[in-house]
Amino acid sequence: MKIDKHGEQLSSEQLAEKVAQIGVSGNSHITIFLGEDDIEADYVLSISRMDIDINILLIIIYEQIYRAYRIINNAPYHK
Repeated sequence: MKIDKHGEQLSSEQLAEKVAQIGVSGNSHITIFLGEDDIEADYVLSISRMDIDINILLIIIYEQIYRAYRIINNAPYHK
């Protein structure tokens, strides 16, 4: 999975569904690339159409992954 401003934008629920689909398709690892323009990826995700500092983007990605797994496990999360 590559994070790029030109990728697909998903809601938290849609991202959780995407992560769950990857997990049941036989892939037990998800690799996320940040700040690499020349890397090919199976899926391109956009967090924002704006340019974001990579350190802030990393924090946002951590939070979104945490939220996705909370949704997958039917646990409460802050909206």
